[in-house]
Amino acid sequence: MKYNKCLLVLSALAAVVFTGCKNEDVEKHRFDNKFYITSAILSDDLLIKSDTPGYTKTIESRLAKPAGQQVAVTIEADPSQVAAYNMIYGDNAVALPAECYELSSNRIDIAAGQVSGDAIEIVFKDINTLDGSRRYVLPVTVTSCNGVDLLDSRSTVYFVARQGAMINVVANIAWMNFPVSWSADAKPLVSGMPSARYSVSKATSSCVSAMPTVRATSSSWPRDRPTAATGPQLMPLRGFRSTSGCISPWFGTP
Repeated sequence: MKYNKCLLVLSALAAVVFTGCKNEDVEKHRFDNKFYITSAILSDDLLIKSDTPGYTKTIESRLAKPAGQQVAVTIEADPSQVAAYNMIYGDNAVALPAECYELSSNRIDIAAGQVSGDAIEIVFKDINTLDGSRRYVLPVTVTSCNGVDLLDSRSTVYFVARQGAMINVVANIAWMNFPVSWSADAKPLVSGMPSARYSVSKATSSCVSAMPTVRATSSSWPRDRPTAATGPQLMPLRGFRSTSGCISPWFGTP
């Protein structure tokens, strides 16, 4: 009898909960449709280099869900936001000159039932004429959004032009010759080796030393000892290997 009463109470509670959920206002679970920029907020890869006059970037955007009506968005360059950029990112950039960029369009149209429109392309030009000692920024922001609300936190993006690396060409080291000097007593030990590993070392655990010695190891050479330098001996460099935190060149014959 007591068991049946418990079942009756639980059934009643379940009915109340079910009814409450069923009658709950479904509008509370709906979210507003908003427009937002999906591209990275900060792009700082416009490098000022003598051999690179320009770049092309795109601004992608979308809605949170399909549009219920036509949506029209206006996007424009906004130099007035340079101060905001400097404050947010702790930079000291100046506005990118107007002659150094061009937007393919300043309008994005999204048809009803769609979630996105065409991307906006920005062509950056004459970047190599800028002062490499300074940093430049181009803020691009949404100035109007008709048809849906705007997600403010994703309404502005920044493009930064800055000095490129002083060394931007990497040598092809596939068959680079590296001078190795051997003492008279060491040359007979390493001659005829098909390959060997050489690394710069010293008495301490450091990988680099102002007064280094050369150490060679090979499966065909049972000894492993430092040697003094006498004359250069060239062997083709086959690659590099990291051992115990040290980067060592690997040599061998073709």
